[in-house]
Amino acid sequence: RNQLQKDFIQFVLEKANDKQKLAGILSPGSGKEEPVSRKIPTPDKGFTRMGDLRVGDRIFGSDGRIIHVTGVYPQGVKDIYKIIFNDGRYALCGLDHLWTVSVPWSSKPRTLRTRDMLEDYKFFVPHIERDNQRTGANREPYHYKYRVQLLSSPVEYERRDVPIHPYVLGAFIGNGCCTVPQLTISSGNDFVPDKIAEICKFNVKKSKHNYDYKFYHKDGTTVKTAEFFKDIPTMIGSYSRDKIIPTNYMYNSIDVRMELLRGLMDTDGSICSTDGIRYNTSYSSCSKKLLEQIQELIWGIGYSANISTDKRSEKYVNGYHGTLDIRVPQAFKQELFTHPSKKYIALKAASIPDRQQPFRHLIIKDIQLVKQEEAQCISVDAPDELYLTEQYIVTHNTFMACYSAIRLGL
Repeated sequence: RNQLQKDFIQFVLEKANDKQKLAGILSPGSGKEEPVSRKIPTPDKGFTRMGDLRVGDRIFGSDGRIIHVTGVYPQGVKDIYKIIFNDGRYALCGLDHLWTVSVPWSSKPRTLRTRDMLEDYKFFVPHIERDNQRTGANREPYHYKYRVQLLSSPVEYERRDVPIHPYVLGAFIGNGCCTVPQLTISSGNDFVPDKIAEICKFNVKKSKHNYDYKFYHKDGTTVKTAEFFKDIPTMIGSYSRDKIIPTNYMYNSIDVRMELLRGLMDTDGSICSTDGIRYNTSYSSCSKKLLEQIQELIWGIGYSANISTDKRSEKYVNGYHGTLDIRVPQAFKQELFTHPSKKYIALKAASIPDRQQPFRHLIIKDIQLVKQEEAQCISVDAPDELYLTEQYIVTHNTFMACYSAIRLGL
């Protein structure tokens, strides 16, 4: 409970013990406001509008497990603020929406309203500006005060059947040559093609003239691209700039999502270190949508990722090339790769302790008034009173102020 809630409960209990008549006026859901258009992840409906949630609906708690909506409380039209975090995520909420936050100099989290944080979420640091002027650096001259916890374990979507093994699909999204009639993948060595052949019970043969590997059925006939991807038509004829992850792979069990990620990372992913201490893990693509989807997969595991864009747009056919910087613990990086050379580097990373830990929390970098909209709050049956909103951001549910009166039978 936050201090307001504790004080209210204590007030009611004391007055009731003194046999005094009292009325406590604190409406159910007062002070917790998300716009009705906000999309909430659910285990069985995909993303559902906040305004469409009903009592009994299943959503996710801060540990990725399924919880239930126990109350829905319309709040009317409210000023909506945009809270922007350091990895590109943002939340939309009212001034009185509650957030459980921590600050760098204290390990104890606090529950604050948006309006409380609006006053002091950042402050100017003069010496950083002076250093920038002296060295030509471009560090932000601000200190950001508030940190919101990240999802503590992967979101537990239910397992769904998929037509192609998730590792295989991830590898073809990464390096598949899907515009040619015969099923083909490009690779610098035999590992990924051989692994695909083993999973799919194919034979594979390397081209004599380039890095292409072609697949054959056991009877010697060629595997046709259109035949192989008949249940995933978005893959047929797609160039790298068009590649996307199908929905039934995005919202599936953690095992399926991790195998998909390994296929992607074994092909177009990378891990490297320049100093033997920091090991950078990333994924590059000409498909902006694909980078955003992989970023969402990382968010749904409970970590953080940022997209940076190559400004030399003239170099690329569709004018876009981006890199996803994946921020996960050193020990977790080995879970993203099976390719021997990349796995070797990831295992070296696992032996290095995490010094900075950007994957532990989100930093609030800006709070802006953006619009007015109908708002709503919900209560949930999670012990910590937290639930996941859009982009897997951990936020607060409502508090029923009448809890004390009900408990006393008043």
